[in-house]
Amino acid sequence: MDISEIFYSIQGEGKYVGTPATFVRLGGCNLSCRWCDTKYTWHPDYADYGQWPMTKIVEEIKKHPARRLVITGGEPMLQQKGIEEIRTHFPSYFFEVETNGSIPLAMKVDTVDHFTISPKLSNSGNRSYDLQLNVENAVYKGRSST
Repeated sequence: MDISEIFYSIQGEGKYVGTPATFVRLGGCNLSCRWCDTKYTWHPDYADYGQWPMTKIVEEIKKHPARRLVITGGEPMLQQKGIEEIRTHFPSYFFEVETNGSIPLAMKVDTVDHFTISPKLSNSGNRSYDLQLNVENAVYKGRSST
């Protein structure tokens, strides 16, 4: 899998804000948001990720105390087969995926316990897109017009 970093921290957004978690930040993204705060996961000028074998990914995750994984990016839905494989190594962990919602679900629905979907609007510098991810176990981030 293309991995940028694996680290332990506190979830800072979404439904589970304040919860300790192990973050698996994947490399690669299908969008290029002008205000992206993780350009090192996809932009060629800043790229800081590479192919990791599953054995290394599993070892790194096991180093951290949280039994909650947040798969983030870049865009995690580009690597759904890898997410499924990670899940087989950690079946009792809570799995959360942070995504832009532009890629349809191709993995088993029960692979992920919770999705945080953050659609990228026109101010991101990307073309408008229809959400491709329609699942019940999700929250959708957005701005209010007030």
